[in-house]
Amino acid sequence: HDPVLRNLQLQPWAEESLPILKHLQISPFIEEAFRLIPKIEAISDKKKKAGYQLEHLMAIAKHEQGMVLQPLIYEQADFKRALATMRSWPIRWISPKQQIVFTNHCETDDPKLKSEAPEDMIVEDYQSRMGWIADAAKHFHHLMQTQTAFMEIQLSAIADWALAKAREDAQ
Repeated sequence: HDPVLRNLQLQPWAEESLPILKHLQISPFIEEAFRLIPKIEAISDKKKKAGYQLEHLMAIAKHEQGMVLQPLIYEQADFKRALATMRSWPIRWISPKQQIVFTNHCETDDPKLKSEAPEDMIVEDYQSRMGWIADAAKHFHHLMQTQTAFMEIQLSAIADWALAKAREDAQ
């Protein structure tokens, strides 16, 4: 944890963001995610393993959404106002739908490879957003179970973006 924290403190956003994030204290969600790892690794029953994997995914999602994104962006007054404006009829009518795409592309026409936010979702409201995130997580989990090779290729391509960025930053 200390090496990670030291690295984070070197980031240009650290001074402003780390206090908001309570210096990335370990949350109950992260503790739960780590408690699930030995269960996932030890179990041979595929159905039970898949259940633990989904629980793990949800624990990580709850941490990300509730402990990181909620305080960092969604609770900021200016951002809340902007989001409320985006929900107004004329803006919503011309804006693209909020979606999560399960490929290494920004968009897809394949409805099986994306999850669109419900029309009534209030993105800055944790509970409202988590309803969609939970559905998207189940969708992602299903794809990982049924189209494993395809999804691993997608995740590998996405991971390559981060590696390319890191190489670029190192130069």
